[in-house]
Amino acid sequence: MKRRGCVLLWGGLTVAVMVMIFWFSAQPAVDSDQTSGKLIRLLLAFFRPDFSRMNEAEQAELILAWQLPIRKLAHFSEYFLLGLFSRMLLEEFELRYKFWIGWGFGTLYAVTDELHQLAVEMRAPSPVDVGIDSAGVLWGIFVAMFFLWFFSRKARQPD
Repeated sequence: MKRRGCVLLWGGLTVAVMVMIFWFSAQPAVDSDQTSGKLIRLLLAFFRPDFSRMNEAEQAELILAWQLPIRKLAHFSEYFLLGLFSRMLLEEFELRYKFWIGWGFGTLYAVTDELHQLAVEMRAPSPVDVGIDSAGVLWGIFVAMFFLWFFSRKARQPD
């Protein structure tokens, strides 16, 4: 793919993830809980065949038990994508310290995202979430760097 196409692709995906993160953070706590509750209900129905046979109280207890881990995994995952796409975007430019620029960008976005939650009903910023988000960015960058290394190595190998 030509450079301009790559910039548009990776830039577009980076912006899309940023918009998604902002949108999720703009949800009031009640809506956010309902969104993650629906996802957990779907996952439990798929992975726990007995889930549909449980009474409502048992289902609610199980959903509540999975709420925190699923929410933190969602934080990690969306920032993983941000790290992956932004690092791929940075590859298209002649820059030094692409790793640090990518990680700093993603972590700074995590901080601003948490601060944004000050303005959202029943939401509050969390330093723990910034740490989880920053780790997600870091892993996304590592995966991008692995792909870049692997495919550049493959391209250099004779047929």
